[in-house]
Amino acid sequence: MIFTLFLGCIQTDFDLQAPPDQIIPENADHDLVVIGIIDVFGREIHGTYFDEIGKLVRYIALDDEYLPSANKYRNHWGSVYRLGKNIRLIEEASENDESLVFHRGVARILWAFAFANIVDIHGDVPYFEALNPIDFPHPAISSGSEIYADLYKILDLAQEDFKRALVLKESDLLNEIPEAVDFIYQGKIESWMRLGNSLKLRLLVQTRLVNPEFSKEQINQLIQEDNLITKEEDFEYRFGNDFGEFPSGHSHFGNYYVGRPDEHIANYFIHKLKNSKTTEEEEPIIDPRIRHYLYRQTSENVIETDAIKYCWNPSNNPNLVEGFNYCFLGDSYIGRDHGYLKRIDSDFFEINTIPGVYPIGGSVDNNEGLENIHTSHENGRGINPLLLSSFVNFLKAEAALTLGTTGNPLEYLLQGVRESIDKTIDFAEIEEEFRVSESDIEQYIDFVRDAYNSAEDPSEKLQIIIEEYFLAAWGSPMEMYNAYRRTGFPSFPPPVATSVAGGTIGDFPRSMPWPRNVVRDNDSFNGKNKSETEQVFWDTNPEGFIK
Repeated sequence: MIFTLFLGCIQTDFDLQAPPDQIIPENADHDLVVIGIIDVFGREIHGTYFDEIGKLVRYIALDDEYLPSANKYRNHWGSVYRLGKNIRLIEEASENDESLVFHRGVARILWAFAFANIVDIHGDVPYFEALNPIDFPHPAISSGSEIYADLYKILDLAQEDFKRALVLKESDLLNEIPEAVDFIYQGKIESWMRLGNSLKLRLLVQTRLVNPEFSKEQINQLIQEDNLITKEEDFEYRFGNDFGEFPSGHSHFGNYYVGRPDEHIANYFIHKLKNSKTTEEEEPIIDPRIRHYLYRQTSENVIETDAIKYCWNPSNNPNLVEGFNYCFLGDSYIGRDHGYLKRIDSDFFEINTIPGVYPIGGSVDNNEGLENIHTSHENGRGINPLLLSSFVNFLKAEAALTLGTTGNPLEYLLQGVRESIDKTIDFAEIEEEFRVSESDIEQYIDFVRDAYNSAEDPSEKLQIIIEEYFLAAWGSPMEMYNAYRRTGFPSFPPPVATSVAGGTIGDFPRSMPWPRNVVRDNDSFNGKNKSETEQVFWDTNPEGFIK
């Protein structure tokens, strides 16, 4: 019998002293339950990734050890398992009421997405027994490969739910999800079907190293069916524009636009946006997205100020590592080096570069150079980009190149780049003199095309695909945490040397240790945590493959 994860009782931290949830299927408002599932996944769970995972993959500057706390992902772990309580309500209700199959399909997709991510972060975790804490107060740890196999089955079951929902809708027998409730797809069953297929593609690319033939066969089938998300069906959590007493804005807007920004953009990310591409005449090709991605709080020539005291002085050695100037990137862009642990003078938080309007609903960079609290911004009306059509195209490009699946990897690559640029520059209005022209976009795309065609081997071509994926996935760092371990790209420069950084950052985490409280409360862990060097099941690359 096919096991589905929804039939048990989910319990977040395996502590049976807590009373069971009082909501039962008979008195639940199933529409509100679906809202809760979408909200927890889109806002709470994904919001954790922006800074925490972002620091692993050079979006946000790492200013501490990779693992400063054994309980680093406790809240994230709890949020993922908590989803199961609401999902169980939908599952149980649908057993006796077929009209709820649409609700169940949505719940299954979001649970599959959430639990795929927790496997990708932690590796082996409690899963099958964790769904029934009455019988299993100390649930056993399930292997990541077994969990993924079950997630594939769940995604297939979700497709069956949606197909049945379409039949019931024609007969007016479906309990539809109202547009106002489904703030992702406004109750469109076909869009959820496309998302389920796109999520399955993501998992298949993720596991291509351990099961290439299965991945190739299944991906080809998905491409042949041609039922993946398009740019009109991007899977994104949209925030409101209220950051008052009861904020509805992006969960990271406040970190950067209310008071002093307490994080820095990683210099590598800034470098890739503005300094990594040039014309044949050595003129820079600036990424068309940069003014939407980043906001500069100053227009001063900061090379002449004390603001760069905290990073390596380029006047002493302008070519520190392979020609990459770690410290000053020019044009008033002030970030921080990956792994620089020394204290930074807080006076300079007012001039460092911060996230812009995309995706957190901040400010468009119109060369104002204003401190964050004085900017004209979107008040947090941003998005969490969960799974975009551009991501799907990069995944198809990787699969076509590495597995030989249907399609031209270059065409997929360029489509992904174009969709990402279009989405970003359409996200908010910018002053006319700073608007990106179509010729600017074509110049950028031509550079990517020429670089890909000039690449001498598949590894170089894969590097181009993943590094463009990196630039498009700003706001969704889980995509790059996975891609980096899977492919070795982006090709990051090494962290700041220990002699300069003021300490060591530790080993790059091929997976994250389990939360300390989970290890303490569940006897199946035997009181022992896992090492961050332990690799997840789909990561078959050598030890020391990435750093």
